Amino acid sequence: MIATPEKRSPFGMTNDDRFDYPLNLLSYMHLLRHLVSYVGYPPHWISGLLSTILSGTIVTKARPPPNHMKDITNATPSISISTRPFLPDLELALSSYAPMFSFGLPLSILSSSEFQQYSLFMPPLNPSSYNQNQHYRMSCNAGVLALLFYHPSESPQAVVPVFHTKILDPADSTNQRVYLVSILTYDDVAKEAAFTMTKGRVSRMMDEGWYAVMVRTDAWLVASE
Repeated sequence: MIATPEKRSPFGMTNDDRFDYPLNLLSYMHLLRHLVSYVGYPPHWISGLLSTILSGTIVTKARPPPNHMKDITNATPSISISTRPFLPDLELALSSYAPMFSFGLPLSILSSSEFQQYSLFMPPLNPSSYNQNQHYRMSCNAGVLALLFYHPSESPQAVVPVFHTKILDPADSTNQRVYLVSILTYDDVAKEAAFTMTKGRVSRMMDEGWYAVMVRTDAWLVASE
């Protein structure tokens, strides 16, 4: 659940104690390397796991960490989770970090030549539109921003609040029409979000008329116009 942090309040927090979003899929790459190089996981286990994730659906007993100790249980049932919304980030991370891995990667991993950097103008919403305080504003230092790309048939206001449940359910076709990109930079002055994605995927989205908005991954709300 690294790619979808638990919902938490962005209000009444200072820049010193705000919980940021350092655990995007780049951190996941370091975890995979650590498991093989230092913990001793068999390399083919990791390669098999990555192949499954890249297929678009995984079966897992993992759950987001609970908010309270009393909510911890010893056993959780296996469930299917869609990984399709995170494939653009995962493709980029695997392609970028492939040279540092001491194990083979799935043949579907793309070469760096297939990626290109893009930027989008993303002016922030007026905080007063949510009747919230100044800490709700987008900031390049906030560490809680992600880009949501969505098909014209979807509504970001409807998708974002239910990302942890509805969108990750493989039975829900919405996850085939949204992408969440957390590997990005945001220029607070130019109001631009820069990200890297395969040229083919961007071309397909443009042909189908997809849109994009910034979202906050603490409150899980739309944060740009």
